[in-house]
Amino acid sequence: MSKPESIGEADAEALMDLINDAGPYVSARGISDYWLYARLFGPTCLCIRDDSGRPAAALLAFPDQTPGSREIYIQDVAVHPEHRRKGYGELLLDELHRRADDLGVRRIWLT
Repeated sequence: MSKPESIGEADAEALMDLINDAGPYVSARGISDYWLYARLFGPTCLCIRDDSGRPAAALLAFPDQTPGSREIYIQDVAVHPEHRRKGYGELLLDELHRRADDLGVRRIWLT
């Protein structure tokens, strides 16, 4: 099983495809949004890759930008239909919690 890792700028188009395929409860944003998420929030925007290296599951979360805040907001969690029921969502959440602890985060919100 693949290990969660930070998304990269080169993942932008694949993330948009993943989100579109994972619906109906999430909606894709533009490619530039995913590029920016990787650039600014790589430590808290995570994916698990399939055998071809494309994201099979993703969790997009952002640290609160308020000075002194120690919170993270989860925006989207998506798992491609072909990769569901493999525990990918749980792996992504566990990794986010581990990274949040390392960052001194006290609260994680699901938006």
